[in-house]
Amino acid sequence: MVFLDLLFSFFCRGGKKEENKRKGNPCDDSKFSRLIGCPFSAHAKFHKPSREWSFATDYPRHNHPPSEDPWAHTENRHLTPAQYSKVKNLTKAGLKPAEILQVMQTTKAPTENLLATWNTIYVAKQKVKNESLHCLSPIVQLKQNLSASDYTSQVKTDVDGTIKALFFCHNSSLELLQAYHTILFLDCTYKTKKFKMPLLHIAGVSGNNKLFSVAFCFLAEENVSFYTWALDCFCSVILVHKITPPEVLITDRELALMNAIENIFPNSTHMLCTWHIEKNILTNASRFIKDQDLVQKILSHWSNLLKLSTPSKLYSSFSRFSAIYPSKLIAYVEKTWIPLAPGFVNAWTKKITHFDH
Repeated sequence: MVFLDLLFSFFCRGGKKEENKRKGNPCDDSKFSRLIGCPFSAHAKFHKPSREWSFATDYPRHNHPPSEDPWAHTENRHLTPAQYSKVKNLTKAGLKPAEILQVMQTTKAPTENLLATWNTIYVAKQKVKNESLHCLSPIVQLKQNLSASDYTSQVKTDVDGTIKALFFCHNSSLELLQAYHTILFLDCTYKTKKFKMPLLHIAGVSGNNKLFSVAFCFLAEENVSFYTWALDCFCSVILVHKITPPEVLITDRELALMNAIENIFPNSTHMLCTWHIEKNILTNASRFIKDQDLVQKILSHWSNLLKLSTPSKLYSSFSRFSAIYPSKLIAYVEKTWIPLAPGFVNAWTKKITHFDH
C-alpha cells in the first residue's frame, strides 16, 4: 500500500511585488495589490503512516509590522447572508457597485460590521447575475425575458436549436417611430463581453433632434445574410404596425450592411455617417502623421470639402487637397471614400431630407 504525505505551505500576502506587474508594463503597480514581497514562509506536513504532523518555517520573520486595520484582511470583507441579500435587491434595482456600497454604509445598523469594498460588491453582483441565469446562456435568458415583456422579438436558430440571431424592439419605440420615421441610423457594435455577439442598433431622430432607440438585433456574424435577416424582421414589424418605411438610412462603411439595405429597402436612400468617416480618417491620419496640429488641419480641410455644392467643385478642391497632404493618406482617401462621395458629400445629399445628419 502506498501512503502519500500531505503538505501545506503558508506564505504572507501572496508573493513578490514583481509578480504583480502586468506583462509588458514597466510601471510598479504594487500599491494596488497585497503582494508586498514578505519573505515569511512555513510548511505543515502530515505523515500518514504515523499520523503525525510536523511544522517548520523557512523564514520565520516578516518584513512589516502586524496589520492592525481589519480592512487589510480579505476574510473580514466577506458579506453576511443578510448583506448579500441586500446587494441582490439593490442590484435588481439597477444600482452600480459604488452606489450599492454607499447605501449599505448609510443604512447599516450601529452594531453591524461592514468592511466590504467596491470589489466585494462587484463580485457579489456577478454572483447575483450568474444565479439569475438559471444555468442558461445570457442570450437564451434574454430571449425568455423578452417573451414575457412588452418587446416584440424574433429569433433565428440553427439546426441544433442554437440561437444565431435575436431581434427585438419595444412597443413604445414603435409609437415614436410612427411619428418620426424619416431617418434611421444603423450601427453595429463589436462583440460585447456578456453576450459575445455583435449588436445591430437601429435608432431614429425625434422632432427636437434627439436620437431614440428603435430596435436591436444580436447577430452571430456580420455578413449580408444576417444583416438581411435583421432588416427583414424590422421590415415585417413596421408593416404590421403600418409604419411608413424610412426615407433615409444612415450607416458607417459596413459593406455587408449596405448591401442588405439595398435588398430590403430598395426605395430608401442610403447615406454614410460623416462622423464615422471623420473618425476613420483621424485614425488613419494619425498613423502617417505625428503632428497633431497637422492632423486637425486635415480634418478641418476635409470637413470643408464635404460642404461643397457641386461635384465639379469637390473634385477640383480634392486635387488641391491631394497636393498638400501626405501621399499615403491621400491614397487611402481616394480608394476608400471618394468612390462613395455621393453618399455623404453635400453636392449630392443636399436634395435628400436628412436634416444635416
